[in-house]
Order: sequence, then structure tokens, then C-alpha cells
Amino acid sequence: MIGMLQRDLPLHKQQMLRALTAHPGFAVLKELIADALDQASRELFSLDPKDPDHIRKLTAIQNEAHAIKVFSEALIRSIDAHIEAVISNS
Repeated sequence: MIGMLQRDLPLHKQQMLRALTAHPGFAVLKELIADALDQASRELFSLDPKDPDHIRKLTAIQNEAHAIKVFSEALIRSIDAHIEAVISNS
């Protein structure tokens, strides 16, 4: 699991992150992240189990989906933590 990103982010940058989350485009960014996760899941289900190369393809797609999931969770969790730091410093 990826830990918190930029644990030592300066307060002014944490404040910039907080402002970013209030921007309407941030909701779109979260939708794009969710779509990446959905696409990776759909790709898993589209594999043909009768394909002679099924196991190799399955492993590759699972690795990619897992990497997307881990990164996405770390990103959102880190943003939330930085915002909490701003709020607690207010």
C-alpha cells in the first residue's frame, strides 16, 4: 500500500489543495479516477477464459487494475489528510 503522499507538504500547498477540492473540476477529476477503475474492472470481465494466453493476460490486467486502485486510494486519502491538516491549523 502506498502511504500518504507528500507527508511534509507545506501549509500553503495544503491550502492550495483545499481550494482545488472546492473547484467544480475536482469532482470531474474524481469521476475520471472512478472511470479508470471501472474500465480496469470491465477489462477483467471481458477476458475469454478459453484463450490459451488467458492466465498471462489475466495477471497483467489484474496488476494494472491493482496499481490504478492503490494509486487512486493513496491520492484521495492524501488529499483528504492534507485538507484535515489545513482545517486543524485554522
